[in-house]
Amino acid sequence: MGGFVGGGGGTFSGGTLGSATLIDVDAQEAFLVREDGDAGDIFVVDTVDGVVAFGGAAPVTGNRITLPLEDEDGTPTIGFGDGDSGIYESADDTLKFVTAGVQRFAVNSNGITATVNAGVSGFGIMNEIASATNPTLVPRIPDFSTGVGSSGSSVLNLIAGGVETAGFRATGNHTIDSLLDVATGNEVALDIQYTTNKSSSGDDTGLVVNQTDTDSPGTSLIIDCQVGGTSVFSVDNAGLVQLTGYLVLDITDTDGTVEGSIWYDASEDKLKFKTAAGVETITSA
Repeated sequence: MGGFVGGGGGTFSGGTLGSATLIDVDAQEAFLVREDGDAGDIFVVDTVDGVVAFGGAAPVTGNRITLPLEDEDGTPTIGFGDGDSGIYESADDTLKFVTAGVQRFAVNSNGITATVNAGVSGFGIMNEIASATNPTLVPRIPDFSTGVGSSGSSVLNLIAGGVETAGFRATGNHTIDSLLDVATGNEVALDIQYTTNKSSSGDDTGLVVNQTDTDSPGTSLIIDCQVGGTSVFSVDNAGLVQLTGYLVLDITDTDGTVEGSIWYDASEDKLKFKTAAGVETITSA
């Protein structure tokens, strides 16, 4: 059964429209499906602009399909399957993605934020300019001042509380900034602590520095400790250890008690050895 509904408009209040029914009207909002008592438009077709609107949303020129706002995770505007997973706009310019009735992601002008579970914050990808103090990859929202940023091309910065703690570069030096312990007043650049829990055979090593020197026309140092830019302790790739400054070697017995010391006195160009009996001087060669 087919049919033609046309021309001057009218109201269809019941019955069945057959297959291949043609609706031909000259009004802009050509076809409307409304709730009982004309309470609101459920479905609107705008034939002038070619727009379809659902759920009480007004047709918007330029859009093809317009959907209403929704602020309920369990009933997204566009639902799939059993209806509790889908997409909706919770507020103007904010899209939310839900599964099993729980929000997982939100997208707006600030960027993308994730929710691990209801009430628990996840990560954020911020729509901002990254810097050495402004992270755009945020592991735990709403702490937007801690994460990963970038001060420039080929530079990666680790940031905590809006302060750069480390910088890694494709060319140049990597850096680790010191952190101030407000409670103690101490400031430490790098603190490595680990707990050994070995239940089988094998070695236990706290720190390994392994250098492979393929081409180094100058001095090749594995470790270079500096104070104010001046080297005070270094180890080169041949195993040569160099110390600049004052060195004292304490000698202990089996119970750990210091029984003597050996040091170099630069003012006299002499090695000195001290025991409980006093100071004995050894003239250097």
